[in-house]
Amino acid sequence: MTKGFRHFENAADYQFGCPEGTWTAQLDHKAWGQSRNLILYFSDVNTGKKHWFSVFHANDYKPQDMSLSFRDGAEAGDIFELKTAKTKKGGPKLSTARKIDANTSVPVMRDNQPLDGLAIVDEDGNVHPLTPELVGDTRENMRKKLADLDISELPTIDEARAMQRARRDRGLKKHQP
Repeated sequence: MTKGFRHFENAADYQFGCPEGTWTAQLDHKAWGQSRNLILYFSDVNTGKKHWFSVFHANDYKPQDMSLSFRDGAEAGDIFELKTAKTKKGGPKLSTARKIDANTSVPVMRDNQPLDGLAIVDEDGNVHPLTPELVGDTRENMRKKLADLDISELPTIDEARAMQRARRDRGLKKHQP
């Protein structure tokens, strides 16, 4: 269930607005606002910057092209290709949104971009792109350490989330009286 924005303790980490153009982002959280709006909290997978902006009831909580309902078609941890711009008053405008698989290869252009499109799924099911910053290592060392890894054998995001849920459920059963 999506709670109100006051229930999201990390909201202060996010800046209002968005970059202009097409970018890839992870939906970290969504929360109901006070104006029949759904607030979307995104982390840019290429820069790590955190942004928030809203989609509104009048557009059925969709971008301008009506491509995707964030109310029903998006969950925390999902990865999106977003096209955003600024309004005449400087506010954020979401033009298009397309859900993509986090295991899709991302071209390497900067040191803080995900390594070969890889991501880590934490215990809560959140997706964290595998970046040098995340693991505190260099891209070169990461490539060496992962050289024997067969990427085709890795689980998808949905499979990894299911594995984490099962692991969490097993842990809960162990601790029940």
